[in-house]
Amino acid sequence: MTRLNKFCLLLLASALQFGCGPAENLFMRDYIRYLNSEQCPLYSSKTQDKIKFECRLQTEDLITLLSAGPNFETTKAFEAEKAEHAGQLNVVFIISDEIAKEHQVKERIFDKKLYSSMLSYANTELQYDFNLQLENGDVVPCNLVHLEAANSVKPVIRITAAFNCSGAKLEGCSLMFDDKLFNTGRMKFYYAADVFKDLPKLKI
Repeated sequence: MTRLNKFCLLLLASALQFGCGPAENLFMRDYIRYLNSEQCPLYSSKTQDKIKFECRLQTEDLITLLSAGPNFETTKAFEAEKAEHAGQLNVVFIISDEIAKEHQVKERIFDKKLYSSMLSYANTELQYDFNLQLENGDVVPCNLVHLEAANSVKPVIRITAAFNCSGAKLEGCSLMFDDKLFNTGRMKFYYAADVFKDLPKLKI
């Protein structure tokens, strides 16, 4: 085998290795992009009664970057800001029609009476439909929830739910959601401990 062929094989192997998972260290913008992608293990989805439910966990690192902007010049500055979000875990929940022509979600958004009713429920009861079950058996209630509609080409309902996990060791967890918006029932999104351990490191 010639040196050129060997070099080409090494390049191919490197490309395949990088394509199978995230780089070990990522700069801030790439880090945000990866953690918000469907390739990230913090993303999960389920479909029930032709409605798609997508779930993205947001760790302290990502919450810090999204709230302050990816403009930290030093690790010290980042850690100082991160301390403000200690123990916080957010969940971004996106609900959409699996099949566009079914229009279950779309109709709920564009029907003023139905949407008003949904907003009213979100302001009073929705947070009690979420809870976070930790590996040690502890249950963390949702302490804040926000619902909004995104009227794009494919209309979706976006829910942000916040959990305060201070004092709890987040080695693995299950997000439980009891869907009373569309009455599709109770669902579980499980995240093993390795999911958190295998995330790329943030490079400042």
